[in-house]
Amino acid sequence: MRLWLIGLLMVLGAGPGLAAESAAVRSARAVATLVSDTDAVAAGVPLHVGLRLRMAPGWHTYWKNPGDAGVAPELNLVLPEGARGEGIAWPAPVRLVEGTVTTYGYTGEVLLPVTVVPGAVGMDVTANATWLVCETVCVPEEGTFTLHLGAGVPGASAEAGLFAAAALRTPRPSPFVAHVGPDGALVLQGAGLGTSTVRGASFFPDEADVIAAGVVPTVRVAEGSVRIGLTPGTAFDPHAALRGVVVLRDAGGQESVLQVVADPGGVAVAEGVAVWEAVLLAFAGGVVLNLMPCVFPVLALKAFGLARLSGGARRAVRMHAASYVAGVVLAFLGLAGMLL
Repeated sequence: MRLWLIGLLMVLGAGPGLAAESAAVRSARAVATLVSDTDAVAAGVPLHVGLRLRMAPGWHTYWKNPGDAGVAPELNLVLPEGARGEGIAWPAPVRLVEGTVTTYGYTGEVLLPVTVVPGAVGMDVTANATWLVCETVCVPEEGTFTLHLGAGVPGASAEAGLFAAAALRTPRPSPFVAHVGPDGALVLQGAGLGTSTVRGASFFPDEADVIAAGVVPTVRVAEGSVRIGLTPGTAFDPHAALRGVVVLRDAGGQESVLQVVADPGGVAVAEGVAVWEAVLLAFAGGVVLNLMPCVFPVLALKAFGLARLSGGARRAVRMHAASYVAGVVLAFLGLAGMLL
């Protein structure tokens, strides 16, 4: 009899741990549940609930901006009076390429968390959710979930680790100055950026069609700056700020997920070209220019002109050389001024 009572108490004691995950909505493509990071609720103490999607191999769902195609999941909470909830804190997605279509989404497992502030101790949370899962075809799915969170001292549930992992992928405000040029180039500048700390970068815009999702951006890293060469999309406005998520990767594969607001206007980025490299490139450019069919015949005329000067007065030769050099330098200074 005593053993039976002990067993009953153990089962009852395990009850609150089960309350942090709802009954599942299952299909051949995905398993969906509503989870919480705590088993107990105290008035005014924030907690987190989230839609947990576990997708079958080969299937994926979408980020808030799906990219070229797709629909973002929706999660609508029904809370008791006095409680309030925020929007989804979207973890950073990955870039998915499907033929000629490029999308932003999630594979494997993803948690879409929402912060809730309860108005009383203990509460029931009901959620209505819709999501789209795709492989070679796309299938819309939906479900209604309920969590019962009892009154008590809030503590970590068995699912709290899922929220901690999602938080690592949730964008934090960027500490770097960001600008976007009229050509779509996104530049981050600030201390801590450089070839020793950044080996790769990705960008995911908050709004659709702002950039061409299907074009892989170029990334250039210099001391104090990172340049991501984006291709403007049909909705790109060179006079408006560019908002989105930048993911920076270091040499060890660790990622920093940053929310950026890039003000319009290009900035100069040092490329780190040595003087000897610049001279060599200039010399190579001059050789190529003089070998062009429209320029090469003129070299003979220049040679004849130099030959005629050989018998002239030294002062005339010097004036001719000085005027030639001044004309070239002033012409290129004028071009540089227009570009600046």
